Amino acid sequence: MSVSFSWDEKYSVGNEEIDNQHKYMFELANSLPESIEDGSVKKTVMALYKYILKHFSAEELLMNDEKFPCAVEHMSLHNDLITQLNEITASPFKNDEDLLRFKKFVYDWVIEHIMHQDKKFFDFVKQKQNL
Repeated sequence: MSVSFSWDEKYSVGNEEIDNQHKYMFELANSLPESIEDGSVKKTVMALYKYILKHFSAEELLMNDEKFPCAVEHMSLHNDLITQLNEITASPFKNDEDLLRFKKFVYDWVIEHIMHQDKKFFDFVKQKQNL
């Protein structure tokens, strides 16, 4: 069984920059190999990790600029993911199932976060603009 990240317009938050960042995260996640035998696993995981940090920084700047009242909670979720990623990647994957669990974890987290947390922020921005 494989995990595939497919962009769907329902994931759009209505901000081109952030949507493009999310799409690129999907591309990076899709580039994760299916097997630990592939020599690019560590390199791809690190590229995804670094990009997630960059993306979170961009989102957090927007939240501060917009004075989002739930910014602290949202940033805490970002920090929780980074902590979880650090724990998961602290040791090498032992087998293909470990790699698949990692991909599924990333998939579930990213989709959940976009659909619930990021949309909540961008709904706030839209409401603020309509005042």
